[in-house]
Amino acid sequence: MIEAAHRGAFEVLLVWSLDRLGRSMTGNLVEAVLELDRYGVAVMSVREPWLDTGGPVRPLLIAIFGWVAEQERAQIAERTKAGLARARKKGVQLGRPKRRVDKRRASR
Repeated sequence: MIEAAHRGAFEVLLVWSLDRLGRSMTGNLVEAVLELDRYGVAVMSVREPWLDTGGPVRPLLIAIFGWVAEQERAQIAERTKAGLARARKKGVQLGRPKRRVDKRRASR
């Protein structure tokens, strides 16, 4: 669908409901709506009439979707840092295991 939108194959995407477009509001759904907007495709929902990214509230909806996506990215980064800190505190070896390299063999 995204490839077809990129090619300009359609201008409006009508979905039955938002949950048919993406699994979670903070994940692929927001990204899909924002990407479709970048390709000039309006998104409309039968069950959520307030969602019409082609209508007069388009700038507001895109701003809200963009903010939600930004917040999710920030939360992912925060959770990752916290998880790494917790692992370090427990003494977990992070990263790839170190290996000895025979430089002569490698250069051959």
